Amino acid sequence: MNELHRKQLIRAGLTLIGSTVLLLVWWGSIAPSLLSLDVQTASRYSGFTVMLVLIGCFSSTLLLRHELEQRLRGFIIFWFVGSLFFDVFWEIPLWTISAIHETPHTLEHIHWAIIWWSYSLSDTLYADVTPLMITFEIWWLLGNITGLIGLLKLRTGREKEALLFFILCGALQCYNATVYMFMTVYVDHMEPIATDFMGQSIYWGLNGFWAVASISASAMSYKLLKERMG
Repeated sequence: MNELHRKQLIRAGLTLIGSTVLLLVWWGSIAPSLLSLDVQTASRYSGFTVMLVLIGCFSSTLLLRHELEQRLRGFIIFWFVGSLFFDVFWEIPLWTISAIHETPHTLEHIHWAIIWWSYSLSDTLYADVTPLMITFEIWWLLGNITGLIGLLKLRTGREKEALLFFILCGALQCYNATVYMFMTVYVDHMEPIATDFMGQSIYWGLNGFWAVASISASAMSYKLLKERMG
């Protein structure tokens, strides 16, 4: 990866973080009073707009003007770094810090809690932090550990070993996300999901993107490893 490509990936990451922060500030601190929005509506708009930014920034790494192999490599790195970042700053706090899910869903608290409410108010398993939700999160964390190992091996120049861990991590992530959606449909008959269009869009958009992006990262890693082994 050349210096230009590295800077472009860093810029995409900073754009993702900066845009997300601005959207959370807008929907969590300004829009509710300015536009007379209730907690649920503000959270829905927050989740929907952040979802679009998330999908756009991750996808943009595949559109950079570099050779195909470098674009694939860039997406793989961006995806697994992003997954770890998301796990540490959103997922782990949700099921380990009780104040996040025990705080009443009122405008008084929306300015700091909207980062979690933007999704959890569309999915009651996450809003209530059920044992099933915690189980899925623990398995997601265990899967992400293989991604972290891959990133560390890549940093030390052991690319073939790194790609093996990326293949495994992406497959585990996709399995986690797809089983979660399958259970919501087949076992819970979609009862945990909000019934309005925005709530449905957030649920299927985020979970669907996670499944597609993770298996894509796994497949791209397999392609690169095959080329290096061949």
